[in-house]
Amino acid sequence: AMIELSTWFQSSWRIPAAVFLLEMAVGFYFLMLMLGFAPWDVPLVRRLFWRLDLALVLRMLALAVEAGKPLVEPLTSLAVHFPHRGIRRRLMRVAQDTQAGQSWFQSLKLQGLLDTRDLAILESASRAGNLAWALRTTADLSERRIGFRMQALSQILYPICVLLVSVPIG
Repeated sequence: AMIELSTWFQSSWRIPAAVFLLEMAVGFYFLMLMLGFAPWDVPLVRRLFWRLDLALVLRMLALAVEAGKPLVEPLTSLAVHFPHRGIRRRLMRVAQDTQAGQSWFQSLKLQGLLDTRDLAILESASRAGNLAWALRTTADLSERRIGFRMQALSQILYPICVLLVSVPIG
């Protein structure tokens, strides 16, 4: 039965074409997601890649710190122009909190854009006077964390795919 099924699968052009089109659609979605133009968010996928958004925000804030500008202006600009709607809302709240006099570090933490480690690094770097460097370093760390997550996910999914393929053969 398995041999007949594989023969039918090879002789039929519809199934490989459908699989190819599905792969292309998923690849196109991930490309649009990475560029910030995805019209819809798949919740688990967005959760995997939110650190890329954080890295971009931190790099923009590093540029503003290097230029010596107050951070309310860049935060507001990011809140208006950032590609992802959820991040825009959070950045708008951070900008409002910063205008109200709250620490932008704490506001980023409250909005879920920074974790406790990142907050501690940025606060100590601010006291030491090398905040722009710390923002860029934290952005690099965020991107490396995504790499580690993707590597761990592939290490988990690979054996599952092998099992899914080998069960019908077994």
